[in-house]
Amino acid sequence: MTAVEVDADLAQALALRLAGTNVTVVHGDGTALDLAADRFSAATCFSVLHHLPTPQAQDRLFAAVNRALRPGGVFVGVDSADTELVRGAHVDDTFVPVAPATLGERLGRAGFVDVTVAPFGEHQIRFTGTKPAR
Repeated sequence: MTAVEVDADLAQALALRLAGTNVTVVHGDGTALDLAADRFSAATCFSVLHHLPTPQAQDRLFAAVNRALRPGGVFVGVDSADTELVRGAHVDDTFVPVAPATLGERLGRAGFVDVTVAPFGEHQIRFTGTKPAR
């Protein structure tokens, strides 16, 4: 398993906490990592997308994940919905919510098929997509 963390201090702490396990922690920007293509069978993204500074950065992340997945690999995630409560929790923080109405199309442009996007409770959305088999 590989975990990607953009914050250097958090990446170091996570690597220390997971030392001796099957997890490799990579410090870096998920939109620009040079991970091997077709390497992973699955990728997850939990409450990260809205912290990326632009929708274009989110789209770069989708493309990077698609490239790193093996054919047939699955991308699953959950992110914050654009609600008053969530906005209030992100005062003085980056908050670029992902619009559920366009997320499926954006994942499709990144190369995913069998995309699903659905509400997940009152304040989150969940999504899935699959890299096409060759």
